[in-house]
Amino acid sequence: FIETVTKRGYRFVAPVVEDGEPGVEPPAPDPFRTSVRVRWAMVSAALAVVALAGFVWDSRKAESEPIPAVDTAVDGSTPRRLAVLPFVNLGPADSRYLADGTVEELATRLATLDDLGVISTTSTREYDRSGKTVRRIGADLGAAYVIEGSVRRDGEHDDVVRIIPRMIRVADDVTVWAHQYDVKLSEVESAHADMTRRIGDAL
Repeated sequence: FIETVTKRGYRFVAPVVEDGEPGVEPPAPDPFRTSVRVRWAMVSAALAVVALAGFVWDSRKAESEPIPAVDTAVDGSTPRRLAVLPFVNLGPADSRYLADGTVEELATRLATLDDLGVISTTSTREYDRSGKTVRRIGADLGAAYVIEGSVRRDGEHDDVVRIIPRMIRVADDVTVWAHQYDVKLSEVESAHADMTRRIGDAL
């Protein structure tokens, strides 16, 4: 009904028809119909507010709910679930294989422990953890514990590798075990075995 006229203002463009005899005042609006429209508008606004409040409440509740520390297996036992997240490569790009290898070794070795369910590395490798808390990661992956860490080799000819793994309990975001390994390349396998044993003890 209103058209903008550049640099001039506005113009009423709706068609205008004469209603009734000249000089006769148009009928007054029906107060009943007006009140009904106002009531419906108020009801619609109230429902929109309730829906928005419910959405916000559900979001906050999902974020604050505790993550269960155990899951019940088919046989009634309660195995713990753990996810080994990708390790950060702090060395040159060509040392990335050391970080990936550590994750694969840890996940494979930990899967052999009794009463411990390990999330597949296929799921954790492709998982986008950017901007997410440990609680959120645990909820997404269904894990009670997560293993994260870093691997550092300063150069191609450096024979020493530093591996720092950490195990974090999802329920309260507490690091329950961490260790620093400074080992030669030939000793990395032994370090993986020691990590598995120490993580099992910590669990």
